[in-house]
Amino acid sequence: MGTSEHLTERAAARAATRAPGFRAAGFWRTEPVDLVAEAARRDPARTALVERGRSLTYRQLDDAVEGAVAALREHGAGTGDAVLLLVGNDVTSVVAIHATLRLGALVMVAPVSVGTAQVRDIVAMTSPSLVLSPESLFPPSDAPADVSRWAAISAVGDAPPVAGAVPSPR
Repeated sequence: MGTSEHLTERAAARAATRAPGFRAAGFWRTEPVDLVAEAARRDPARTALVERGRSLTYRQLDDAVEGAVAALREHGAGTGDAVLLLVGNDVTSVVAIHATLRLGALVMVAPVSVGTAQVRDIVAMTSPSLVLSPESLFPPSDAPADVSRWAAISAVGDAPPVAGAVPSPR
């Protein structure tokens, strides 16, 4: 056995030994952590995001994420579905990512700077049920159909917020 395998085994053994204590202390949970919902509950008026003069508090971000979850469902996405998001460095993308996580979908992220050939390859290799993308990256209308549905990321990330909603169940 090589050194790296020995270290990996030792680390796994330590983790297995310590896991019950971490879980009992609340450090390890079996359900995903929703950082936006927790921050909105803890400090709703604190600024969460700023983009070119636009800002959102954690409460506003939480409401935006909840509205985006509803939009994802309207596009047919659900818990366990693979969703590919082609994202920029903007509020719309942040909202869409957190909504996909809150929905309980598998999140795959690529930057909008990838070329159309790379997008086509990613979609072919991963077969997401939904691709959220700027419309400029949609496949041409004469391209062969794939199994993925495509939707504008703005249709999700800029969906009307749902104020005061209880976070969506998965």
